[in-house]
Amino acid sequence: MTGVTVLIITVGAFKLVNLIPAAGFVGMMWMICYYTFEWNSFRLIFHAIQPQSMREKTGRHHKIARADVAVIIVVTIVTLFQDLAIAVACGILLNLVAFAVKSSETVRLLGKRVYRESGKMADSQHSIPEAPSESGNG
Repeated sequence: MTGVTVLIITVGAFKLVNLIPAAGFVGMMWMICYYTFEWNSFRLIFHAIQPQSMREKTGRHHKIARADVAVIIVVTIVTLFQDLAIAVACGILLNLVAFAVKSSETVRLLGKRVYRESGKMADSQHSIPEAPSESGNG
């Protein structure tokens, strides 16, 4: 519905919109940012960067990964100095690295062809089949 409204204003009422001073649009954008921002995210970021001992003292246990907090901070900072597309690309790359590090902790190679699984996929139906022996007997 919002897209249709913007389309109508852009195509049909652009002459009226041109009469509104730019400062009016700036004020409107500030109010939109103020009311759509998740102010609770500051609290989540603050608690996520604290050491575990400090989080236990306050009794507040917010569940957000520190990697996610790093993504939020990096995207925000890069957006201030670069294009939003570059900031999103940085966030995706950082999230990719965090996922690779987290995934590498749950998969271990125990021998030449013997794999042991742990983590989310270990209990699924898609387990890795046993590799045939090297002697060719089975």
